[in-house]
Amino acid sequence: MESYPTSSQSSMMRDFNIVMNEVESFDEREVISQLTDDNFNRRAEILEKLRTAVRMHHNLPIKNTIGLYQGLDCTLTDSNWDVRRQCILLISEYIPLLRVDVDACMSLVLPRLITSIGDGRIVIRRGVIQTLHTYMKYTNDMPSLMRYYVTNGLEHPDARVRKESTVSLPLLITTDFASEDFSELIVSLCKKLVDRNEDENIQQLALVALNKLRGSTGDAKFKAYLMKLNPQLRDYYCQLADFQLEPDVTAQVTMQQFYNHAAPVSRSSSQHPELHYGFVPPHVMASLSDENFRNRGHAVEQLKMSIEGLHTVAPLMPHIGDFINMLNDLLEDNNFKIITVTLDIMGILVEKTSHEIRPHLKPVIQTLTKRMGDNKNVIRQAITRVIIQLMQILGPKLVLLLLCDNLSHRSPRVRTEAINIIINALLTFPSYEFDLPSLCSSMAYCLLDSKRSVRHACLECFAVLAQCLGAGKLGPLIQAVQSLEQLGDSEGVMNAVQARLTRRVLPRRNEDNLIGMYSFNLTGGLQNRKLSYVCHHYSTCHQLCMPLKPFTYHFSNTSTFLVNNDFFVEQDSSLH
Repeated sequence: MESYPTSSQSSMMRDFNIVMNEVESFDEREVISQLTDDNFNRRAEILEKLRTAVRMHHNLPIKNTIGLYQGLDCTLTDSNWDVRRQCILLISEYIPLLRVDVDACMSLVLPRLITSIGDGRIVIRRGVIQTLHTYMKYTNDMPSLMRYYVTNGLEHPDARVRKESTVSLPLLITTDFASEDFSELIVSLCKKLVDRNEDENIQQLALVALNKLRGSTGDAKFKAYLMKLNPQLRDYYCQLADFQLEPDVTAQVTMQQFYNHAAPVSRSSSQHPELHYGFVPPHVMASLSDENFRNRGHAVEQLKMSIEGLHTVAPLMPHIGDFINMLNDLLEDNNFKIITVTLDIMGILVEKTSHEIRPHLKPVIQTLTKRMGDNKNVIRQAITRVIIQLMQILGPKLVLLLLCDNLSHRSPRVRTEAINIIINALLTFPSYEFDLPSLCSSMAYCLLDSKRSVRHACLECFAVLAQCLGAGKLGPLIQAVQSLEQLGDSEGVMNAVQARLTRRVLPRRNEDNLIGMYSFNLTGGLQNRKLSYVCHHYSTCHQLCMPLKPFTYHFSNTSTFLVNNDFFVEQDSSLH
């Protein structure tokens, strides 16, 4: 017998269809733009619809997850507490659906998410704990998560954040995670016990958290953690907690079992407590600051050999931030050899740390930026090699997200080289590994750059972006240029882009594997000479700041070039 839906079932179906129609009609870029707009007052409504889509559809109609999580990161600072609550719940509900992108996306929101644990509303704090606990179940990089928690929680400048993050630890670290490495948490909590500047209440909470961690991980593994501490700090905790610790063989074996050769590192540290960054001999560090450039050059070579000889990065990881800062200082040296060897060391560091470099990606990119505009090909080649290496490990999407910050760098050389590296990446990796619409939007403003070299490089990048998008799918590219033209004072930009796309020739790498061969596809020596004359004429006028009206120059019966706003636009001669 055929059954018919009741009125309540029909109403539910109507509500479901309405919601799904709204979800399917989402404009991806508009949603991300509204989430990042501080003046937009309908964030709560958008977040509610997105959460509904997750619950009903088990997915989001937004493919640009990196862009979405950037928007959610901005939303975490909203003045409306309900907006922040909805944002945290959406992050938590969407974690299981991110799969392989979970760590890349969560790294964008973790600092503000963890800091929100100090919020005055308990519903926000509870949401943060729930989200972090969910993320701990799905992350492939627990050490990085713990590092974020220490930096943005336990050691945050705000005392309320430090207190709440300490209180919340027993709720996060359950027996389900007993096999994970919590050595950095243990070190941070033990330091609170002896920190005279720390509040006495927080010190008591730190002791409670340590005892809870001991119960969750078991005495054997907790002994292994304590064996890595400074002896005085270890003895002080044992005295406070009335915990008998004997450095027997069992504890040392447990440490080796849980920390991948951590026991040999610990013995090395006890035999050579003076080692800098966990592996650099003191005489090498002293020579790096020597006034004689030959001594500095010899020292940086020794530093390179030291890091090449590391079998494990365990002794370096606690000091990796300071080590990157030291490499940053070395790149300020004027000696060519010191600069190139330092860049080699940066490449070795990226190779050995692999995915563990992710939390330090931003300072690495900032360090490489220091020499990105260098006029020596060898240096720019080394920088490009390291950045491509980072993309091979972490994926190009995350690396380009930080690299695009250099598109607004004060140095035109750095801006140009950043675009060249983006072109190099687009020519190296498959197009599906990029957020192409976001790249089009980021690159568009470079078409109006004050420097001709930057504009030229940007046009070449647009040609590669068009190739990656594919025929008939240039909507994001055209929309980015049209949005630019609406700003005013950008006449001729669309014509320039269209003319570049019609040449159907991509930029090429030169013998140094750098993007240095821009295409200007003309036939015939006479045309090349005439174009050279026009370029020289227009360039001279531009450099002298002389006003120059748009003009058209006829080369032959086959092609005509229109010079307008410092662009060379190819047109069909049949139009004239």
